[in-house]
Amino acid sequence: MKLRCGFIYVVSKFGEEPAIEQMIEALNDFVAMGLEYVELEGVNERHLNEVYKNRERLKTECDNLGLKVVNFVPMIHDVGSLDPEIKENVYEQFCLGVELATYFGCETMEIDSFAPDIKGWGSEEIVVDDKFQWNKQWDSFVELVTRCTQKAAEANLKLGLHPRIGEIISNTDALLRLMDAVNMENFGGVLDTAHLYVAKEILPLSLEKLGKRIWHLHLADNDGTKLLHRAPGQGKINWDGFFATLAKIGFDAHIVIDVGGDIPDLFNSCKEAKNYIEVMADKYKI
Repeated sequence: MKLRCGFIYVVSKFGEEPAIEQMIEALNDFVAMGLEYVELEGVNERHLNEVYKNRERLKTECDNLGLKVVNFVPMIHDVGSLDPEIKENVYEQFCLGVELATYFGCETMEIDSFAPDIKGWGSEEIVVDDKFQWNKQWDSFVELVTRCTQKAAEANLKLGLHPRIGEIISNTDALLRLMDAVNMENFGGVLDTAHLYVAKEILPLSLEKLGKRIWHLHLADNDGTKLLHRAPGQGKINWDGFFATLAKIGFDAHIVIDVGGDIPDLFNSCKEAKNYIEVMADKYKI
């Protein structure tokens, strides 16, 4: 089993835009947890450029600690924009992410879909003006993701999209539709139990639907009413059913400890999550 901590650990411990020194401190935490795989992230355009400037230092630290960087995440917040200039800037940021993923020796990259081009998104004041057309939004997003997927393919990278509540791609079926539209073998998905459980999805069915197109799993628990990222076993998700389905579909990709947020003892919560996942994976021969 290939297990790592998500970057949610870093931003939960240090804030939304962690300094390079703080990222390195987190790398040491991952080693102390007994992990050997890691992912890195640029949380916005400014931070992405900072990671790029310090790429040699970060790679040296990972190498010295015996950590293998397997995934890179450029968090590009404007992917839903319909403005051609903004879309081109989004693509340029993604290309920088590809360069970093290649430099670090990653297997995969990950993106999120964020908000459509609608005023007031994420609030009670959403305005769908007369000019907005969903089909235009969808076609624009598909074109951008296809272009990014082609760029990733040129670097022999897989690209996974991460469905999250309240975004353009917010559930399993939307991701499947996007996969059909992009229609490239290196494009897959990230299954996030915390988001999909709050969205009232049947998690084993999501696993069945996505099957071998899951590039990695984000595992966290909650009670299904509020988007929390607690350690598996601390919420209401049926983990036996989940891991039994993983075994059924022959899952052999990466598992991400996606524990974070307002957690008093984050380090030990992640260690507990690691232990829980390892026990379940052993039980179901993952």
